[in-house]
Amino acid sequence: MISVPMQYATASDGVRIAYISLGDGPPLVFASNIFGELNGYRIGWPHTREVTDRLVGLGWRVIRYDVRGMGSSDRDVEDLSLEGRVRDLAAVVGRLSLDRFALAGVD
Repeated sequence: MISVPMQYATASDGVRIAYISLGDGPPLVFASNIFGELNGYRIGWPHTREVTDRLVGLGWRVIRYDVRGMGSSDRDVEDLSLEGRVRDLAAVVGRLSLDRFALAGVD
C-alpha cells in the first residue's frame, strides 16, 4: 500500500468518509465509484494512481474518497442510496471548504 495523508469527513447522517487531497491548485474532486477511489490509489491500482499523479503534475489539487461501505470509509452502513452518496460528496467538499471545484467521474 502507498502511504498517503488520509483524513475523514463526516456526512450529515454520521457516516465517516475517508479521503485524500494531493497537490495544490484548482480542486478536482473524483466522485467515488463502487470500488472506492481512495482505496484504489492507496493500493496502487495502475490507472487510479497514474491518472491522479499526472493530474497533480499538471497543477491540480486532486481529491479522492471512498464511498460509504467501501475501503477506509465506514463500512457498516444501511443507506447505500444515491442520496447517501451525494451526502458523502457534500461531506468531503464541506470539510475542505471548497466553494468551487471540478467534479470528475470514471466508470
